[in-house]
Amino acid sequence: MDFEKLQTFNTLCRLKNFSAAAEQLYISQPNVTKHIQRLEKEIEQELIYRKAKQFELTKAGEELYQFSENVLKEYEHLNFQLSLIRQAKDQLKLGTTNLIGNSILPNILLEFNQDYPQLRLNLQVERSKQIVNLLVTGKIDMALLSSYIKIPSEHYRRQTIFKDKLVLIVPPTHPLANHSYCSLNDLKNETFITKDENASLVKFLKMKLNAPSFLSQSTINISSQTSIKHAVAKGLGISIVSEQLIENDIKLKKLSKIDIEGYPLFRDIQLVYDATADLAPSAVLFKEHLEGLM
Repeated sequence: MDFEKLQTFNTLCRLKNFSAAAEQLYISQPNVTKHIQRLEKEIEQELIYRKAKQFELTKAGEELYQFSENVLKEYEHLNFQLSLIRQAKDQLKLGTTNLIGNSILPNILLEFNQDYPQLRLNLQVERSKQIVNLLVTGKIDMALLSSYIKIPSEHYRRQTIFKDKLVLIVPPTHPLANHSYCSLNDLKNETFITKDENASLVKFLKMKLNAPSFLSQSTINISSQTSIKHAVAKGLGISIVSEQLIENDIKLKKLSKIDIEGYPLFRDIQLVYDATADLAPSAVLFKEHLEGLM
């Protein structure tokens, strides 16, 4: 089906007037009539009932009009996407934390790079406070952060991309290793391993679990999430981490994961950006890519 003639038909249906359609399309009124007649010949059905200078759509005409609306909207969106790609000569400046950058983001970036191989990526992987500072000083376009990370401004939009499940991890030799669930009471004498008591994740867990004793006593502080899971595997204590972080360790039986009964632990991973500023074309493309995964 000829796209030009379909566009002519759509314009005629919207304006309900041959002269107005010809004027908007910058063609003659006889050409509008020819386009409609050729469409009718192609589909072998009448599209309009002609009544002097007026017309009504036939059933086939109504169906084709709806089809043309959908096609033209898709065409308009395609043109928008292509214009963004043409403009997106700058790099995508993105920031995130170590956990998200190492465990969650790689697969997302792989798919994004396959769709837009010409775009350059500048990824900053730092502690959450440093990422927030890079964001508010304009050194990155957007950030992927956990929902409990505070942003010192109301101008930033936070868009949840997906939910991250948190699980208790113990070494394979631990008494709870073969359990699917445990209670908070089962953990009261355990040594908890985390970054430090001021870490955003610890504050989040204290709120979600009603400040259980094991989060405050006999704590071992380790600055790296990867080092934490290795310490747990060696039997130094227990921890609560993203399920994404320990997928391979579970398969290799280096760790066991357990849910805490009565306390489903999920956190939102959010895309954060300045809602008052125009996003770079590359950032718009990345945002739309993430929205497509939701």
